[in-house]
Amino acid sequence: MDELIVESTKYVVKCLVNEDYEAIEIFTQGIRATKDDIRQMIQDYGKTLIFPPKEAFEEDLNIIAVENSDMPKYSVYFHLWTKEEGMSDLSLELTVIFEDNECKVELDDIHVL
Repeated sequence: MDELIVESTKYVVKCLVNEDYEAIEIFTQGIRATKDDIRQMIQDYGKTLIFPPKEAFEEDLNIIAVENSDMPKYSVYFHLWTKEEGMSDLSLELTVIFEDNECKVELDDIHVL
């Protein structure tokens, strides 16, 4: 499961860096954020996102199991990286749910910690 969570997070980060907000909306089914919402969150921060080094996903990816859930569910927190700052104060928050042999991802928020 952890590998799927890491790969899902990498995919969302890659889409953010490439400004492919529509792909994120499709991947997350737009449950909590539309492509326009995502675009606005990134624009509000005012920095240029870059893909983090490989080690960041090993050292900074926080995966927390959600207790008392009917199915395996995890909260995921990850610091985004910018050209100007390196690891930034901007954080990506996802919920990853495993249901019926499927991995579903919801984008909860992108905000400054």
